[in-house]
Amino acid sequence: MGSPGAWWPGPSGICSAGGRACSASASWREAPPGSGHPILVRVLRPLRWIDHPRFDLHTALRVAFDADEQGLPRPAVREELDDLENGLVHALGQRGMLVAAETSKGARTLHFYSDSEDQNGRDVFDAAARGRRSLTARHTLDPGWRKVQDFA
Repeated sequence: MGSPGAWWPGPSGICSAGGRACSASASWREAPPGSGHPILVRVLRPLRWIDHPRFDLHTALRVAFDADEQGLPRPAVREELDDLENGLVHALGQRGMLVAAETSKGARTLHFYSDSEDQNGRDVFDAAARGRRSLTARHTLDPGWRKVQDFA
């Protein structure tokens, strides 16, 4: 379930962006031609940096999980991944937003944007990564949201 004030429609599809409606689309796509690996992608729509100019820091959180033969999460793992995602969105609050999530090959990558001048947003991700061996956080200054351009 999404939490009140969250920017991202979590696994339940519920979201609110400061009273404005937002939506995410989910779609399947195949990894590079010929690899045969499915990729599940959820993307915030519309995906435009200009709507959130303060959010110039891209954080890619990569979570490794127990995968099935197609590289997707086993049923027992899905709820754990969803709970992690919802917890991060709730902890971040209005300091940033989750704009995309990719799941494939035994990993889910959550793409967040936050204000690079607000250390508290970055601290949410770093604390989560310190608390889980299967989670890594990588921060990159990206004011034009080029890291998620392929999802637009």
